[in-house]
Amino acid sequence: MDCNPSLYVRERWWRRNPPNPPQSTWIIGASSGIGKEMALQLSQQHQQRQQQHSSTTADNHGSLLILSSRNVDALEQVAQECRRQQQHYETNDLRIVCLPLDVTNLPQLESAVQQVCELTTTQQHDNGRKKQSESCSPALDMVVMNAGSGVLSPALETDSNVVQTVLQTNALWPMILTPLLLQHYPDPTRDPPNSTTSAPPQLLITSSIAAKVPVPLSASYAAAKAALHHYFLSLATERPDLVIDLACPGPVDTQFHSNHIQSPVDDHGEEDSRDLDSKQQVQEHPQQASSSSSPLKMPVQRCAQLMLAAAARSWQPRRSAGVQESWICQQPTLTALYLYQWCPSLLRPVLARIGTKRVNLWRRGLDLYNPSSWTAAAESSNESSPKR
Repeated sequence: MDCNPSLYVRERWWRRNPPNPPQSTWIIGASSGIGKEMALQLSQQHQQRQQQHSSTTADNHGSLLILSSRNVDALEQVAQECRRQQQHYETNDLRIVCLPLDVTNLPQLESAVQQVCELTTTQQHDNGRKKQSESCSPALDMVVMNAGSGVLSPALETDSNVVQTVLQTNALWPMILTPLLLQHYPDPTRDPPNSTTSAPPQLLITSSIAAKVPVPLSASYAAAKAALHHYFLSLATERPDLVIDLACPGPVDTQFHSNHIQSPVDDHGEEDSRDLDSKQQVQEHPQQASSSSSPLKMPVQRCAQLMLAAAARSWQPRRSAGVQESWICQQPTLTALYLYQWCPSLLRPVLARIGTKRVNLWRRGLDLYNPSSWTAAAESSNESSPKR
């Protein structure tokens, strides 16, 4: 099993009875990794659904997929792959829009929200979903907040500029974007019901198991993800009408683990091109420290599939409001995650032993996710230990 049991059952049912995908989706961090794969899978679901229902006209309204990232060239490539899927299925139901966005730039965040609102308000008018009026809110069904960055280094050796960047690109921008976006929708705790407004979009957040359990060599990343995680848990208590899905993936087989030793990268994929003065990352720690594929890493296709299955609880005609947390990772990481939640005092000494060994592997430039690295390190330790 590679996820929590309820998600495992739901995903198997979802494959046999796929629901209608959201009609309008905004993916932030879509140029590579999990975000790219989610865009491709959503696009494919739209095409397959359109092909199945091509004979009916009631559900034959155009859909909208908005892709955002700082890397414009990579973003266009993802959009082209989605469009090639349309050609394969011989449909043109899905409109794909690239919206470049640097999540650390506040004016760009404000502008992006405004553009998305205009796109989705126009989309709902064109589709006839509601009669457009001044009080009409954007018809955005789902927002995927996936962009972020990570760094692999010991906590006390991580440069302060890197720590700031990791916190800003993982925790701060969703806290800024969410109020900017939700101000366009009514708040049922204070606003009277209005039939001309759309419900707020579903929020699918890429959190991490690092928000749930200590992760050696990722202290700043874990702190940022924990802040992000608890922000949305707290928001859900204030606004129980919101649909919030917190997906907590473990190690995923993307560029996130092959590039972030040299520089921070977008969440599970895209390299950060900004100049960061991180002296501890440039000389003695070769890139191969976590570059290879490994049974400990989940294939990116499977991770995106499980995240979408978790979010599909609210794709039915009757929305399932509230917050949901999903754990998505390979064994033995999943078992360790459960043990830490149930008996943390028992697992902390184990994590401490693993943590010191992990740091030693990193200093030697060995692949942290390759079991042979741990075997080689153990043999080296035995050889160097004094004999009695």
